[in-house]
Amino acid sequence: MEENPQRNPLSKLTVPSLVISRAITALPTLVTGLLLIDIGNTFNTSVGISGQIRTASSALSVIFALSMGFISIRYKHKTLLTTGLLIYTLSAVTCGLAPNFTIMLGVYALSGLGMALVVPMVTTLIGELLPVEKRTSVLGYTVAAMASFYVGGSLLTSYIAGLAGWRWVFMGLVFPVSALSLILAMKAIPSKESKSTGSGASDIKAGFKEMLSNRSAVSCVIGTALGVSAWNFYLIYGASFWRQRYQVSRSFISVAMILTALGYISGSLLTGRFVKIIGRKRLVVLTALFLGLVTLVGTYPSTFWFSYGFGIIASICAGTMITGYSSLTLEQIPRYRGTMMSASSAATGLGQLICASFGGFLLLQYGYNALGVGLGIAGVLAAFIFHLFSVDPLLTKDS
Repeated sequence: MEENPQRNPLSKLTVPSLVISRAITALPTLVTGLLLIDIGNTFNTSVGISGQIRTASSALSVIFALSMGFISIRYKHKTLLTTGLLIYTLSAVTCGLAPNFTIMLGVYALSGLGMALVVPMVTTLIGELLPVEKRTSVLGYTVAAMASFYVGGSLLTSYIAGLAGWRWVFMGLVFPVSALSLILAMKAIPSKESKSTGSGASDIKAGFKEMLSNRSAVSCVIGTALGVSAWNFYLIYGASFWRQRYQVSRSFISVAMILTALGYISGSLLTGRFVKIIGRKRLVVLTALFLGLVTLVGTYPSTFWFSYGFGIIASICAGTMITGYSSLTLEQIPRYRGTMMSASSAATGLGQLICASFGGFLLLQYGYNALGVGLGIAGVLAAFIFHLFSVDPLLTKDS
């Protein structure tokens, strides 16, 4: 049965703080996606090799997110969230100062550790602090805010990089925004214990046992990993693909990314309405399927505008899919939300890892067309997994 969320009055800044905390996780991805060629030029590495900084980050995210299932039961969720924001702040500074590619690889990986802390704790706190009827909308706000950061961040990234180089993007953009989000979270988010009934080893084991014995919960985790891997084609390699295949400039791509970000925002904000019409599960299935299909064919057009059009469609689908599966996953095991959302965060990191490592291999060996096909198939598989195995626990309420 759904437990009642905390009914104490919340600060007016609580929801904005949660939204911004989630949104800042987009900044390192944005910077490396837009400036991957520039970073490679600095360290004399190819796009495929430079993209492996994302592999290291995603691998650390997966490893630590799995341990978060244990940690989230034992420690306050606000403490874990603010720790993650602090790590993002430190990672930004060290990336800007990295003297060689090896050190860049290591310090950028810290952002994966930060993501493993921030993403599941934001979602868990939304589930604990807000009533059920508001959760999907607020989750949509967090996803939309990430895209909003892409809109402003892509323009600022291009401007700062052109003016002072890519290092100052980390120092002058990622660092101050991360620091401000940390301060806001410390002031605005209430501190409360985990909803679990204890903190002993038996409770930790019970959380994982219940999750692993729930076919729907497991399918949400697997589907998330595959869906994220398809979407990350655009986040990790999209800008480099357009710049190299169609010979368009960095500044042009930074402006073009505004429309893709607006598509992502639109999809995420409309998710609450779509859920009321067709339900969470059906919405996730349809958007994952379309995302997979447009990714599969998106590298083949001979002109930039056709490929870019597919990218906008993919962005709309991704914004809706991510909000939808976050909401679907959040309600799977209410008693162990921290464990469930930590597993979902690990799946997100795994999806990024699949895209960065397997995608990097496809790019190095066979080119962008093979990369798009491989990750597009992953998106289609995600749709089938959600369709065949997932269950919406709130179906009778929402449809």
